[in-house]
Amino acid sequence: GDTAGSSSFTGNVTLNKDVTLTAVNDGIVSFNTGTWIANDKAITITGAENSIVQLGAAVSTTLGITVASGRLNLNAALTGPMAVQSGATLGGNGSVSGTSSITSGTVNGTGLILTGLATFSNAGSVVSGTVTASSGIALAASAVVTQSGTLTGSATLGAGAALTLNGGLDGSVTVGNGTL
Repeated sequence: GDTAGSSSFTGNVTLNKDVTLTAVNDGIVSFNTGTWIANDKAITITGAENSIVQLGAAVSTTLGITVASGRLNLNAALTGPMAVQSGATLGGNGSVSGTSSITSGTVNGTGLILTGLATFSNAGSVVSGTVTASSGIALAASAVVTQSGTLTGSATLGAGAALTLNGGLDGSVTVGNGTL
């Protein structure tokens, strides 16, 4: 949408080139019905401050989704990789069946499932809400992650990495010169 408030798009979506989905500050843009035919194109999510883009239909693309800014509520299945950049947020109750790369971003799910390995790099990342990481999370060298809520899955800490647990962890932690 181009104004604060809500915009909903229904029907099928076919991508013939890479696309950027954007919501303005305090705006919500929803794509909740229809079939996505992504044709292996890249999808980028952008937004200002409190903006939300919601995807409620399954998407499959080898180039994946990048949350560059704002928040993506993924309420369906993504088959492909996910990237969450600095200051951006991935939320929702959907699933990611590719790898996830989080660079100083936030993963705040309400039943979100990450079936591929989720790798955190840099300081300032947050895991909150209810998140299942079936293949675990990995903190790269010098990554700093604060966790609250409930995280299900294993965690591996690289050299100089730090994981602060303020919530529940249902899984194992492997520390390789990191800090728990």
